[in-house]
Amino acid sequence: MNEKKSPLWEEQSKTIKTFFQEHFSSHGKKFSHQALADYLDASKGRIQAWFGGQRPNADDLQMLSERFGFSPKWLLLGKGTPFEQEPAKHTYSKASIQKPETELGKQLAEIEAALRKVGASDEEIRKAMIAHVGAGKTLEDEDAAQQEPAKASTATS
Repeated sequence: MNEKKSPLWEEQSKTIKTFFQEHFSSHGKKFSHQALADYLDASKGRIQAWFGGQRPNADDLQMLSERFGFSPKWLLLGKGTPFEQEPAKHTYSKASIQKPETELGKQLAEIEAALRKVGASDEEIRKAMIAHVGAGKTLEDEDAAQQEPAKASTATS
């Protein structure tokens, strides 16, 4: 799949790269794509793609938010500041890596998986995720809203 580079993501990736360069330096480590891939338990190709302009998938964006304190709004929409608060402090250890599990992250992963199955582009997936986050609704809210008309019609029958 040959995706267009996102100017927004290219700018965001510079901020993220600077963060990791400083993080590695503060732990006496030299930054490289391979070192970051090892640290995040990811492939070097995936890291190179991020810094080459390809937007990370939903799980990776969630990980950047939860493990390192990047603002989800900034990651998805480019709005606000990169960090909701002081950047998270982490030790340089692969043992500290864990898969984050939040309801929003799960919902975004479900949206991404469903859209990938039908061949949606990265940009279409990003827009769907933004719409979901912007709506401020959970999947349960949407299910309840769909069931509400059915309950009302049976009550008036």
